[in-house]
Amino acid sequence: MSFNQPFNYDPQTGRWNLELHKAPKDVFAQCGIKISVDPGIPTGEKGAYYQSKEPQGMTGGSIEIRCFDNLAGWTSAVIFDFNTFVEKMIEMMPKDKVKCETFLLADRDLEYIKKNKKDTE
Repeated sequence: MSFNQPFNYDPQTGRWNLELHKAPKDVFAQCGIKISVDPGIPTGEKGAYYQSKEPQGMTGGSIEIRCFDNLAGWTSAVIFDFNTFVEKMIEMMPKDKVKCETFLLADRDLEYIKKNKKDTE
């Protein structure tokens, strides 16, 4: 990880990592937080990613938050199922502060084409 570029992508696992260190390595005792996001795999379903009661368009996603202090040799981590994490965040937010939308791009394209065709007639 570069201290000036905290995001990195691991092509072998398909995970994105964000590392937030207190100081660059080898300067002071290193401590920080590492957040890893695995977006999951596509399923071919049409369901909303943020609703666990219906088949989602992606599955197997996770978000891991790991805190560490190399001076003490301490680490603490929690891994969330990503769609359940998002679903619970939506439930906690005031309804007027969240906009949720799920759609098929092809359906949107067809609606747009039909609308334009009616407008030109």
